[in-house]
Amino acid sequence: MVATTYLNIGTVYDVKGDYGNALECFNQALAIWRKVLGEAHPNVALSYLNMGVVYHEQGEYKQALAAHTKALELFKHAHGETSLDVGDCYGNIGNVYAGMGKYSEAIEFFNKSLVIMQAEVGENHPLVAKRYNNIGEAYYRQGQYDQAIEFHQKDLSILQKIYGKQHWDLAQAYQELGKCYYAKNDLGRALDYYQKPLLALVPNFLSGEVYSNPGIGQSISPIKLLSALELKAEAFAGLYSTQSRDLKDLEMCMSTYRLASDLIDKIRSSYLAEGSKLFLGSKASHISDSAIYAFAVTKEALEIAAIPKDSTFDSLVQTLAVSLRNVARKTDYLRSATLLHQTLVKPLAPYMAGKSRWVIIPDGELYQIPFEALLRTEVVPALETDYRSLPYLAKQHEISYH
Repeated sequence: MVATTYLNIGTVYDVKGDYGNALECFNQALAIWRKVLGEAHPNVALSYLNMGVVYHEQGEYKQALAAHTKALELFKHAHGETSLDVGDCYGNIGNVYAGMGKYSEAIEFFNKSLVIMQAEVGENHPLVAKRYNNIGEAYYRQGQYDQAIEFHQKDLSILQKIYGKQHWDLAQAYQELGKCYYAKNDLGRALDYYQKPLLALVPNFLSGEVYSNPGIGQSISPIKLLSALELKAEAFAGLYSTQSRDLKDLEMCMSTYRLASDLIDKIRSSYLAEGSKLFLGSKASHISDSAIYAFAVTKEALEIAAIPKDSTFDSLVQTLAVSLRNVARKTDYLRSATLLHQTLVKPLAPYMAGKSRWVIIPDGELYQIPFEALLRTEVVPALETDYRSLPYLAKQHEISYH
């Protein structure tokens, strides 16, 4: 009973993101069960499994693999080679490999899990659909979009049989297919799939026309609806900036982002939770996995720029944040403040020429960037740096936030 209580408390800590306390509770449960039930008991395996999940969430992949491998060994000993618990362990190990970027190994373990799930619960079951989704996502991350589409279609087919036309898992399956077609630069088809989650999430919304949006008054999952609207807006942004240059597409992009912004306000008021503020203002940006879509809105025009986002962007933002809190990190500040200006501000210069006052409405990790502290030109680190003389963006523009 005490061990079960530790396990339940650890699960609560895990959900809250308090991973240190979660691990402490799971270790307490593990110690009790090993002493009372013996090393080979399934409850001991369950403790290792939960610890593996927390290690994975922390990005501690070596420890996660060790814990999940131990759980796998114990479940095999207790239940045999083909139990659902064993299949679950294979799936968890696959998730760890995927987190490590080792997608071939991830697919190998997802397939092992899939075979067990199919044998134990049959083809048309959410557990089987989940594994198809895992495999599709791994192929997507490898850039093998056709294979990804094949498995996401299998996932979708099962979910349609189980849930019919409306369910949040259906919405997710449609989104995954949309992401694959977006990556293939088939933006029309991507938009078709990004429209379908709206039908799956909003009762009485029946339009498959991509230029129509639902109201946000009712949704079976407001958070899932927010994700669907952001992906649809991103696709319209890409369509406008790279292919059509049709103002209708830009207007649809902006109206969809506005709808997403309204939904965030609704979620905030309903749950009293903080959310990412989307935008409509003088200058704003939206983050996607592969690009930053920056919108320059002036009295004269509205322009959009797709700024490529590489793997170094997040670390650059973090470097700037840390260097601003630690004066000893002068070199890091000078470098990151200059590179972020080149990445985020310089591409918008043609659209913002002559505009002295900027209102910046950031999204996602852009909230961490004090744009006024970015440097317009490169500064060579010196033993004594006069910070008053640096070429801050704030010296050229009056900057505020919304």
